[in-house]
Amino acid sequence: MVFEVKVHKIIFKTTFSSISKIEEFCENENIQNFCVFESQEREISKIHDMEGIPFSEIFNVDIFTKSKKESEIIKKKLQIEFKENIFDIKVEELNDCDWVDLYIKNQTPTTIENLLFYNPNCFTPIKISSSLAFGNGDHQTTKGCILMLFYLARYGFRPKSILDMGCGTGILSISASKIWDCIKDITAVDIDEDAVQITKNNFIDNGINGNVLHGSDLSCLPGVRCVDLVLCNIFKRQLEGFSKEFFKILKRAGMIVISGFIKKQYEEIDSHYLKIGFRRVHSIGIDEWLTVLYKTP
Repeated sequence: MVFEVKVHKIIFKTTFSSISKIEEFCENENIQNFCVFESQEREISKIHDMEGIPFSEIFNVDIFTKSKKESEIIKKKLQIEFKENIFDIKVEELNDCDWVDLYIKNQTPTTIENLLFYNPNCFTPIKISSSLAFGNGDHQTTKGCILMLFYLARYGFRPKSILDMGCGTGILSISASKIWDCIKDITAVDIDEDAVQITKNNFIDNGINGNVLHGSDLSCLPGVRCVDLVLCNIFKRQLEGFSKEFFKILKRAGMIVISGFIKKQYEEIDSHYLKIGFRRVHSIGIDEWLTVLYKTP
């Protein structure tokens, strides 16, 4: 598959204190193709991560768009909203190529505990095709969620039913099915039609019998359902928006694993889930990202 669109990239630097606001800006503008990473300029922040290691003060941000016009519009909005908190901003046109094919060829195997994730075009016990959807095992939030599944397994939790909300490639559902042989019912949901099809294909490749649905919220679920475990690795605002429905859909002593937010956003999300009635069980931090486990009474 070769895409005819001219891919453009907005590049700029920002301060550590602005990262969460940049994330919220991208969410509000429905920008899903962006990345944030520490700059080589090792100015050190006064804020440390959970292991006591200081963050870099300066971070690089890349935002990918389908046209120069879209890039220029977003660039202008960024400059207006963030002013002196972003600098060295520019727009670049990326060279034409088959981006999906390039992504696939550059993928390397990812191991988390005793699970090995690799693209079927390369090699794999868990086959994950992820060219057009999020989730090949190498992002900190995906790793955190899967490590949390192993944590649950070690403490004797044995779910029979799972809801994977914002499933991406279906990687969390597939991982859960490999960890537990007791799972009988898997439902995976995503707002993106490409992700839905990719999850269906990945389920087939890995011998998973699950229901994959296209939808933006829990209203797409057929009938009244109760599940033992919810997996949700999405944006902060969506995590908060779905929280009450998650509480309703979980059985007593049900578990929910949430991720997709940075440590700076943790207190607000944690307070939101505790007010609804969830009980905090455990958290895993990888770099600036957090994964948190909650339980229903």
